Amino acid sequence: MRVFEENLNENTKEIWLTEENVRHVVRVMRKQAGDKITVCDGEGKDFMCEIAETTKDSVLCKVENVVPCDSEMKSKVTVFAGLGKGDKPEMIIQKCVELGAHNIVFFTSDNCVIKLGKGDNEKKTVRYNKIARDAGKQSGRGVLPKVEPIVTFKEAVEMAKSYDLPLFLYECEDRFTLKNNLLNAEKHDTIAIITGPEGGFSLKEVELCEKEGLIFTTLGKRILRCETAPVAALAAISAILEE
Repeated sequence: MRVFEENLNENTKEIWLTEENVRHVVRVMRKQAGDKITVCDGEGKDFMCEIAETTKDSVLCKVENVVPCDSEMKSKVTVFAGLGKGDKPEMIIQKCVELGAHNIVFFTSDNCVIKLGKGDNEKKTVRYNKIARDAGKQSGRGVLPKVEPIVTFKEAVEMAKSYDLPLFLYECEDRFTLKNNLLNAEKHDTIAIITGPEGGFSLKEVELCEKEGLIFTTLGKRILRCETAPVAALAAISAILEE
């Protein structure tokens, strides 16, 4: 079993789990004293523990060993995705965290179907990070991915262009594939992938990406849904770079 806790260091000998983790460990998973548990600091270290004592409101873990987590991708990939309606963003978060995304950023754009109301950004960001945390626990992540507050498309482009490999996944691109762009890159320690909303990118947005030097990329001959494209891209990157 795996949980995330903050403010740990290699000299930590005892860990009192926070309320959310206590609820999961005791009430959901029914763990007891003597059971083994992995507590991750969310920054790449796994604390291998034995549960020393439990009550309905507390869990004390004794640290037996601290080891680096080996489940992270060598490249830090940030997914910039057009904000979709319904539960599409939640599906993107869950699957991209499972596949190794380092961070996730949703953006609004000219053709976004959903419009944000007052206070929506903050509420969604809190909920999205909880989903990311749960997916990180389930998939054995060593670094806890962060879902940033929702930004505009222009802000997303400004953020993405500072990455070693800023990939703009455009449905009309037919020359440069994801594999070619990855293998021909001089450096790809940090990778940004930008995928569109349900209505696709506007001409103005395409021109902005071209102006800012983003790398136009195709995912193939088929047009993918907004919730499929980032997952497909991340899976392909993982397969190519982790061969």
